Amino acid sequence: MEETWGSGQILCEVIPLLQTAPSELTELVQFLVETGGADLAANQPNAAFRKWCEVDPSRSDEVIQLAKDGNELARLHLVFALQAKADFDEAVACLDRSEEEQTAGVLALSRMHLNADQVLAAVEQTIALALAADIKTSCGITRAIYDIVAKDKDVDRSLLLPVLDKLFASIDDHVIHLAASLLNWHQVEMSEDETGKCLRQLASVKPENKGTIDEIDMALSKLVDRNEIQSASSAARAIIDISKGAIGSDALDSFFHKLTQGNSEQLARLTTDWLSSGSFFSCAALNQAISEINQIAPVFAVDEIPLPETADEQIFLCRKAIGYLFIHPMTAAAFSVAVLERGQPEAKQHAIDLLYDPLLLSYSGTLKDWLEAFAKDNETSRTDIEKVLQRAQIVWDGCREAREIVEFEPSESACAVVDFQKMEEAERTRDEAGRRSIFADLFTTQHLLYGDRSAFNIMTSAEELEQKTMPFSEISISSELPKGIFVDPIGLDMLLHQFRNERMVEQ
Repeated sequence: MEETWGSGQILCEVIPLLQTAPSELTELVQFLVETGGADLAANQPNAAFRKWCEVDPSRSDEVIQLAKDGNELARLHLVFALQAKADFDEAVACLDRSEEEQTAGVLALSRMHLNADQVLAAVEQTIALALAADIKTSCGITRAIYDIVAKDKDVDRSLLLPVLDKLFASIDDHVIHLAASLLNWHQVEMSEDETGKCLRQLASVKPENKGTIDEIDMALSKLVDRNEIQSASSAARAIIDISKGAIGSDALDSFFHKLTQGNSEQLARLTTDWLSSGSFFSCAALNQAISEINQIAPVFAVDEIPLPETADEQIFLCRKAIGYLFIHPMTAAAFSVAVLERGQPEAKQHAIDLLYDPLLLSYSGTLKDWLEAFAKDNETSRTDIEKVLQRAQIVWDGCREAREIVEFEPSESACAVVDFQKMEEAERTRDEAGRRSIFADLFTTQHLLYGDRSAFNIMTSAEELEQKTMPFSEISISSELPKGIFVDPIGLDMLLHQFRNERMVEQ
């Protein structure tokens, strides 16, 4: 296959120079396309055929006539002849012929340079074709229509809405992929109605359609870049929730990366919106996307968090933040601190209690340091934060004193014996597992060595071995484990489970 295609590449360079009949050349091009398979190499023979047609306009005329006469290979390659000839009238005339010729005409129009009058005429005719075609064919025509419309910014875009309404009445996979593709490649020029219709269609995507999900991911990322965060947020949440988490932060990694690495205020608004909804799957996806590793502050500032209006909604938000973002304690605490700064008076005591339990009873490292620094710079919540820190300090001191009971501490020699026994047992278990493994004869054993430098020998120009030393760079991360998983794992898990699953009481 590789040798065949290597010869094919040479032929692609030679094709524009050939003097032969179109019927014979189309057979050669088709053979090369099939040899190229499904990768991008299969496009090269078609490009070479288009260049062959450009050499002499009469060649395009011959291919067009063969297509009219019913030659199947000519119809397959008609679009390249039309594109090479750049004859608008001939491309439009193809729209009244066979299905293959119609497809070729539409694609050729989408690739030609057109003036404003030609764009309008082409759009009107191709829209009529799209409305009459089946779903799959209509999707292909609609994609070409959008490429045609992109050539003239003054076209009345309301002409496109009937086509979208017809297609978006279905949740066929082709329709959903079309919506994602249009939003990805044409969202800048799309009207608000077009964008809304495409976004609503995305929620029906199936988790196994990875190509469509990738298009959606890129489209949502571009919406974030254009500061259309509300539209992107609503669409992403619907996709995650309807798929019941099968499509999550990993599948929409570009979208979440834009959020977490971009404008922190956008992330704060999205996080507030999603937590306030209380939806399990979207909040769980948000938890996976956020990270506080090696951070000394929340992922967004307290004053960027838009609080709900009522005290009940503010308390609900704080509890959801702790339930879903508990492993990111500073960000979880930021919502309670925001309530202390700007919340309703009835919600402030609840916020203080949540800061104390479970947050400060579980985290006494970076969370404590951040709260102390925040209290120094903010008079509104300083007194409340200092009191809750003192309250938590009493518990920390008590735990430390209770742990230091000399009578319960084993001697150093006893600890050393136990450690040695554990190491021996672990080594015996590892060796035994390696001997019994079915992969023992298939893979070599590699040993990971620890140190601060690496030494190796190189051969010098004088054919002598010279030892070289390369120092290792230190790579480290820091993350604090919550004390609750050691002190009261059952109670902590039950509390977080309650926070995640409780619902707002409807008034």
